[in-house]
Amino acid sequence: MADRYGDILRGARLKVALDNYIKYLSGEVSRQPNIGKGKPRAENTELYVHPFGTTLASKQSVLVSGNKAFWGTHKSKFANYTADAIVTENGETSLKLKGFRAARASYKTGISPTGKEATSNATKMKYLKYGGTSTSIPFGNSSTPKTESAAFDDIKTKFGINKDAKETKMYWQREKY
Repeated sequence: MADRYGDILRGARLKVALDNYIKYLSGEVSRQPNIGKGKPRAENTELYVHPFGTTLASKQSVLVSGNKAFWGTHKSKFANYTADAIVTENGETSLKLKGFRAARASYKTGISPTGKEATSNATKMKYLKYGGTSTSIPFGNSSTPKTESAAFDDIKTKFGINKDAKETKMYWQREKY
């Protein structure tokens, strides 16, 4: 019986959160509390990859972009998967594929292991915010073809991140086309 009463109390708390969320979506509550308070967007640089799921003509690459500062620091870790130049004298060309999104390796640092209490703007409920900053770089297939997961594992190994890392994580976003 105690479980039933607990569910009723939880339902009442969630009803308040649902009402706040509906007000947020309908515009009754300001949806713009953080405008002008963020950091400017980081500068991007043009990069080139070979897709995993699409075959291109010989000497063709797909033009993508990534964080310029992060690329400058970690480009050696993406060797064979991402390039920052093509040799047009050798007949290499690049193209943009409509609807294509390259696989990305996302690197997140500064994660708090304990979290900090924060309040949701949408529901007004409290939650734990673990913070950290994240950036990502696209990657593609290498000259010796691999699967996306094998390529990501190789890149992750070069960063030296293991599953027990608490303040630094690496995530993989799959290629879409």
